[in-house]
Amino acid sequence: MGIRVNPLIEIGSHSHIRTGGKYSKFGIVPNKVIAAIKRAQNKGLKVIGLHCHAGSNWLAKDLITFKKVTEVMTKTAKKARKFTKLTYLDFGGGLGIPLWPDEKSFTTDQLTQYATIIKKAIKEAGVKEARIEPGRFLIGDTGILLTKIIHVSKGEKPINVAIVDAGFNVFGRPFIYGAYHQIIACSKANKTPIKKYMIGGNLCEGGDVFNTSKKELRPMPLLEENDILAIFNAGAYGFSMSSQFNLRLRPAEVAIINGKAKLIRKKEEYQDLLKNQIYS
Repeated sequence: MGIRVNPLIEIGSHSHIRTGGKYSKFGIVPNKVIAAIKRAQNKGLKVIGLHCHAGSNWLAKDLITFKKVTEVMTKTAKKARKFTKLTYLDFGGGLGIPLWPDEKSFTTDQLTQYATIIKKAIKEAGVKEARIEPGRFLIGDTGILLTKIIHVSKGEKPINVAIVDAGFNVFGRPFIYGAYHQIIACSKANKTPIKKYMIGGNLCEGGDVFNTSKKELRPMPLLEENDILAIFNAGAYGFSMSSQFNLRLRPAEVAIINGKAKLIRKKEEYQDLLKNQIYS
């Protein structure tokens, strides 16, 4: 088994997804790890690894903080090896993808630096295996949410509002984290933005918008009903965070494989909302 360590360092793009630090519910603080190992051994369990995850969606500028996390893990592992044989250190995930326009992807050199930090850590810790969990980095930018505009305000509101046929039950990151996701009008991608819009979801919540908040309006070309909008970077925490909130049905998923569209998940039907209910 492995023991999760809280390195008392946090990292990540939003407080909700920073999972290290003093105010974290996760992990055991370093100076309590030995006691945890002994307790596990008394229960007949064998501790062979230490794990940590200090937070998610961090970029190259945060490598210096990640290095500090690995140093805590190395120091903790050295002490732990006096009481158990460790075979691995797991440094968790968190590698992010650029979301805001001014953010940049990891370069090859920066990924090499990331790997070098890990290699140095496990060497100093005296273990042979390193584990990482780079899910978002691998698939975050592979998913796009397509949603249709069902209503555009015609001057009856103080701001321009475009309501779409999806809500935060389909893609929750803007609602939950105030996350920025690029939005384009598919048939007007090359047209100049001329108005700022709230892109509103179809749920009865004031915060159900695909902007970072209901006050952040997005420059767009002139939007019309039936326009299809593409909301980018929905791969890692799109469908996996979706729900049937307010008894809304989740959409289909389509994969592009070798240039061809393939249905990989069917759209939910109303029967899917009822199938687990017991009537007698």
